[in-house]
Formats: sequence, structure tokens, C-alpha cells
Amino acid sequence: MGIVITGLAAPVALAAVALIGYLVGHRQRQTRANEMLQLTSKLDHANALIAQVESVSDQLRRSMATHHSTVTHCREQIQILSERHHSDTDPAHHMHLQEVLGPAKRLSDDIAHAYDELRQHSRSLQRLRGK
Repeated sequence: MGIVITGLAAPVALAAVALIGYLVGHRQRQTRANEMLQLTSKLDHANALIAQVESVSDQLRRSMATHHSTVTHCREQIQILSERHHSDTDPAHHMHLQEVLGPAKRLSDDIAHAYDELRQHSRSLQRLRGK
């Protein structure tokens, strides 16, 4: 009859070992497949965050380019107003300065908002990296 291992014939025992090996290997392959799926998902999420960061950066760059001409105009207006020696109590003078400085205020708000978004995206990327 051949070799008997713990009451089983050798072919049955070897078949049982092969089955156990197959099941363990199958489970490890499933675990690896799940890990790869999770990594792919995290990578996709990271790529989406990177695209958002790039979008915010582009918006900020466009805002800065548009604002450059406004700053130049503001400098010219301040120079003209200072040459005219307007009084600080002149309401028209104050209204004009507010109109000229309005775009600067909007740019400042845009920069603050963009910075907050970049910071949030940066934190999200750090969490994805596991830090």
C-alpha cells in the first residue's frame, strides 16, 4: 500500500498538501490584486488632486497677469492725484482711489482663496502618501 502519513495514504496526503498550497496561493494572489486595486484608486485620486492644484495655479497666474495692468494704472493715478495735491477730505478723491484699488482687493482675495485651496490639496496628497 505504500507510505501512510497520519492514517492517510501518501497520494491522498500529497493531494491534501497540494490543495492547501493552492488555496494559500490563491488567497495571496487575491490579496495582491486587492492591494493593486487600492493603489490604483489612490493614484487616480492623487492625479485628480494634482489636476485641481494645477487648475488653481493656472487661475492664479491668469489673475496675476490681468492684475498687472491694473497695478500700473493705479500707480499712474496715485502719481496724478499726488501731483494735484488733493485734500484728504475730498470725497471724490476717496471714491476714485477706492475704484482704482478695488481690483487689488479682489486679487488679494483671490490669492488668499487659492492659497487655502492649495493648502487643502496639499494635505490631501500628504494623507494619500501616508505621512
